[in-house]
Amino acid sequence: ISCTWLLDTAAKAGVKVLNAPRALRDYNEKLSIFQFPEAIQDGLVSADARHLFDFLAKEAQGDAVLKPLTLFGGRGVLRLNLAKDSAENILQILEAETSKGLDYRLMQPFDKRIFDGEVRVFTARGQAVSWCLKKPHGENFLANTRSGATLEPYQPTALDVHLVEGIATKLLADGVYFLGFDL
Repeated sequence: ISCTWLLDTAAKAGVKVLNAPRALRDYNEKLSIFQFPEAIQDGLVSADARHLFDFLAKEAQGDAVLKPLTLFGGRGVLRLNLAKDSAENILQILEAETSKGLDYRLMQPFDKRIFDGEVRVFTARGQAVSWCLKKPHGENFLANTRSGATLEPYQPTALDVHLVEGIATKLLADGVYFLGFDL
């Protein structure tokens, strides 16, 4: 947030800033996904450990990922699995992760397809320009290079391109000229 204030100041002083600082503030990478329901799996954002636990048990069939809203690159992402851990321990984890109701987290069902890889796409001015497949290392479910994932070439389908360029065009209208995101 502080960096976006500096970028606003720089832009007003004549420095060319391509992604609008306001857009960087407005589009949290975890929360902005809900503006594109056709492209995501369901999720819950809450600071209530019991609500998150109920989502884990019911909506996620006991297997989910928990993500902090303010970190990136896999930092702070946890996999919670009722088949591998006790309900009491998971509730304690949720209480700690939410600072007993003060910090929000995003929870989504765990998708086993992550082990086949996750697509990363980069866009410029609403157009897809580069694609790759990020494959997690070993049993690690995090598909980012910081966690040991490898990058492989990826050939997008026409549906991939249509979906990505629709999202990128909407974001371009809000001042996001360059964007990288995962499918």
